[in-house]
Amino acid sequence: GALEWQEPRLGETWNGGSMVLAWPRVLEGGRLRDGPRSVVIHECAHAIDMLDGEIDGVPPLASARARREWMQGIAACEERFTQALDEGRFVAFDEYAAEGPGEFFAVASECFFQDPHRLHRYDRDLYALLAEAYRQDPKARVPVQRGR
Repeated sequence: GALEWQEPRLGETWNGGSMVLAWPRVLEGGRLRDGPRSVVIHECAHAIDMLDGEIDGVPPLASARARREWMQGIAACEERFTQALDEGRFVAFDEYAAEGPGEFFAVASECFFQDPHRLHRYDRDLYALLAEAYRQDPKARVPVQRGR
């Protein structure tokens, strides 16, 4: 018999390249209704992260040295983020990022593409790391929005 189950999910990425997305959340993310959030960017970040084997918060990078430097840099950013959360200070993106390195990369990626100026103001090092990983500079093409 066929297996059937129902479970609320926003999105999911599997080994082998399959991705499942909740369509209402896809639309909401595109409209920036919930701040710099996007289930599409989030799951694509997991898929990119997985290209080198596992979802560990480390995307494929050019060399072993680049990978080492990236891991040190991103760990420092993650530490600053969790410390800010613990102290009740402002953070630029959703606290779900504190769940671990894989989620930190995915949630920070949402902010990187959805509201790059906000991320750059909050943590320039993190912005630079993501710009290196994605080989892109979204703030160069997104106008600064006042009052955000």
